[in-house]
This record gives sequence, C-alpha cells and structure tokens, in this order.
Amino acid sequence: MKTFGTILMAAVALVADAQTLTFEKKLHDFGDLTGKETVSTALKYSNTGDRELVIKNVRTTCGCTAGVPAKMILAPGEESTVEVSFIAKGKRGKQRKPISFTSNDPKQRVQTIYITANITSLWTFTPPTVDFYISDGAYENTRDTFAVENRSNETLTVLSIEPQNARLAVLEAHSVKREVEPGGSATYTIAVDPTYRPKRRLSYSRVTVQAKIGDAIKIRTLGAYIRNKRKTSVQAPKPKTANQEPSQEITPSPGTPEKNELENGEKN
Repeated sequence: MKTFGTILMAAVALVADAQTLTFEKKLHDFGDLTGKETVSTALKYSNTGDRELVIKNVRTTCGCTAGVPAKMILAPGEESTVEVSFIAKGKRGKQRKPISFTSNDPKQRVQTIYITANITSLWTFTPPTVDFYISDGAYENTRDTFAVENRSNETLTVLSIEPQNARLAVLEAHSVKREVEPGGSATYTIAVDPTYRPKRRLSYSRVTVQAKIGDAIKIRTLGAYIRNKRKTSVQAPKPKTANQEPSQEITPSPGTPEKNELENGEKN
C-alpha cells in the first residue's frame, strides 16, 4: 500500500515534468506614439516542459488585438509566436494593455503579459487652462495666456478660438488664424469682463480651439476657470466694559466680616 508521502512526491514530480508555457518577455513597450498609428509586434512563447502544451485561449482588452497563435499545440522544447497589434487612435497618455493566455500548464493556467505605449498629442495647450481670480470682490487678473504647441511633423494652422462663456473673449481676435511650424507654438490671451461676477465660488467653462494639421481638422478644448477666493475672517476681540476689572480671588483679613455676614447682621 502506497503511503500518502509517496503519492504526494509522485504528484510533485508529475507537475515538475509537466508542460510549461514560457514567454521570451512579459512586457513589450511600443514607446512614444502620436495617436495615429496602429503598431504590431510578434510575441514569442515556448514549451519548456516535458509534456505537450496546449494553448486554449488568447484574450485582449479594448485597443489591443491579438491574432491566432501560429501554433496552439507545442511539443516539449518547441516555440511559436502570436501577432499583437495596438491601436493608438483616440488614446492619450500612458497606456498599459494586458494579453491573457489560457493553457494546460498545471502551474499557471492563465498567464498575462503586457504591452505599453505613451501616446503624445500632435498638439496641445500650455498651460492646459486659463485662470482668473476674484479677491474681496475685485479681479486679481482679468487676462490670462496660453500657448498652442505643435508636436506634429506638419504645419498646424489655428483656425478659430471660441470661449463658451460670453463674458470671456480672445484679445486681437482678428489675428487668431496663425500657422505654427513643427515644434513651434503660438500664444493667445483670453480676457474676462471685469464687471462679471459669477454666482458660484468656482465657475468653469470651455474654450474651443479648432486647428488643421495636414488635411485633417482637429478640435480640442481647454478649461477656463474663475475662482472667487474666500475672504479671511478675523475675529475681533470683545470690547471691555468701563468698570470691568480683572478677575481675582480676594481673601478677607482676619477679624473682618465678609459682606454676606454684614448684610445679614443689618437685616436682623
């Protein structure tokens, strides 16, 4: 009769010699993208175990597509690849997308690898907002500036700048249309009506900028904030009465009757 220890050792040995899904790397970085590309790479995997490996399923998330692996069944020591594509259009900033592989690997039924990318905008605003401040009922500033930066490889033409709030306006509106060369920028000034007082402490609206890069028309918005600073309240000291004296404890002298005793004696 086999002991439990013998059975356990046999099971451990069976797992140790089993099929094993191994990736050449578990992270692939596509680097900086402009948001227009669809990029692809071939991810390599292999069976480093002693039994037959079966890839059952490959799953991706939105924005990432994976083709069918070149081989779904791998003999011991065999390797294969799967084509993975990343769609950068419509995305911004740093991206990290998982790709999950389900197999008959007894140690890790599901393994996940990742692809990353950094989507840089073809054009942007610096700073990303214009800000106006009201303090004690008066504006600290009635103008603020921002720059349209061209990060593309083509000439950018600013077509229009339209504040959503009618109390905001672009200064020198006649010169809004400008051409910005690759790597260059154009600065604009937004002004607020100094008589305008928002009802809320924080007022937000959008400024819509329309531009053309190559043959494509692009529209982006930056935020416009009017912040009404809270007044600092200073608590005034309480006025003293004319006859107010500092509070102190008075100890009666020996032999001197206290006030209550005198009053009681007079009443009697």
